[in-house]
Amino acid sequence: AEVQRPLATVVIGGLITATFLTLVVVPVLYAWLESRKQRKVNGGDQSYINVNTTVITVFLVIGALFSSGNMAAQNSELTQTLTLDEAVAMARENYPTLKQGKAFIEREQAMKRCDTFALSPEQAMKGTSFDLGRTFLYAGKEDQGLQQGTLRTFGAQQGNIDLLSGFSKSKFYKERIKLGEKFYDLSEQQLVRDVMQAYYQIAYNKARLKLAQRLDSIYANFESAAKLRYDSGETGKLAYISASSEYQQIQVLRQQAYDDIEIAKRALKQYLGMAGPIETMDMPYGAISAMPVADSIDISNNPLLQFDLQNAEVGKANVKVERAQFLPKFSLSYDNLKYNDFTGFNAYQAGISIPLWFLPQKNRVRAAKADARVAENQYLEQKAVAQSIVSQLYKAQDKTLKTLRYYEEAALPLAEEQLTTAELASKEGEIDYISYITILNSAINIKINHLDFINQYNQQAIEVQYQLGNL
Repeated sequence: AEVQRPLATVVIGGLITATFLTLVVVPVLYAWLESRKQRKVNGGDQSYINVNTTVITVFLVIGALFSSGNMAAQNSELTQTLTLDEAVAMARENYPTLKQGKAFIEREQAMKRCDTFALSPEQAMKGTSFDLGRTFLYAGKEDQGLQQGTLRTFGAQQGNIDLLSGFSKSKFYKERIKLGEKFYDLSEQQLVRDVMQAYYQIAYNKARLKLAQRLDSIYANFESAAKLRYDSGETGKLAYISASSEYQQIQVLRQQAYDDIEIAKRALKQYLGMAGPIETMDMPYGAISAMPVADSIDISNNPLLQFDLQNAEVGKANVKVERAQFLPKFSLSYDNLKYNDFTGFNAYQAGISIPLWFLPQKNRVRAAKADARVAENQYLEQKAVAQSIVSQLYKAQDKTLKTLRYYEEAALPLAEEQLTTAELASKEGEIDYISYITILNSAINIKINHLDFINQYNQQAIEVQYQLGNL
């Protein structure tokens, strides 16, 4: 897309201009010429001129509408240039996974509110909540016989009152809310990592493109000189073919850089939730500020490890909820009695319900314990994996940094000197085309390898910060 942009601009501009000439300019000129001709034939009659004025006006309106539509289309496709911080902020606002994490937290908060009932704001703040069960209202009438009269009953019953398992339920839903928060943090850290890696990948490909453009100029001059020498008979056809082949390879390198930029931009746009064209800030390409390698690896803030740890806490809280089902539940009832015309009779009852058949609930407790052990082992496994990954990344990053120092202190100055000297020697005819190509290819490989190692180091540095939970 990048390489085709200049051509597309020329084509679109030509189409707009040609359309305007066809729909506006040509009809206006034709109407004007015809009106002058008709005036001579009609002896100066102006009626035909008025008709042509109307036609001209219509064509002008059509041309104006067409031009404004094209201008609006061009404005709607304006490229948005983003800094890294702006890209991260936009991704946090638009990425669906973060919205999913927020929805999960809201769901768990709603479950906590609907499953339990807080007796007071202070208890709600402490997380103590109780299930007051269901209220049952009833009325009854009992005939005592012909001589005894009628007994009427009005009453209310509150059954299945759970005063003992409210603590464990409240704890369980609080842990679930924390799990949702950890999931959100994990998704956010992953998103920031992906955005940064895509952004720096674009910068890497831009640096490759800049190098390819510089080499394009060098090899274009080399190919032109080789052609002149071949035409003048100073060199054979093989020299010219070799120069042309090297120039074509640089064109391929340039096109690959264009394509890789577009691929990286599409990956970035996916995280940003954007459909229009974007551009990143042009900046000197180099390695991210060196981060010291710690003697001991602290992975306590690893986002995935934090999520697994909280999942283990949810498993433990679930075991307590299942155990609480063994605890008794309570019921209360009140009856107001009326016998014939006599009132003032009240009856009160308090009851307790105890599960007599424990086996099904015991199995539920066993299942909850098994789930908790699975979550705990998953956490321990993730901890070992994270430690290994960070240790390997530290070692790889240190290795890449040493290589970068070699390139920056020794190889790059030598490559730059090779390019300058070889180009000067070639112009003066001091070296043949084989030596010139060999020197150029050596310098090019050094520069390309240097860019590759910078990109490798940057990607490693971003991954390390993600594993440590520092993004």
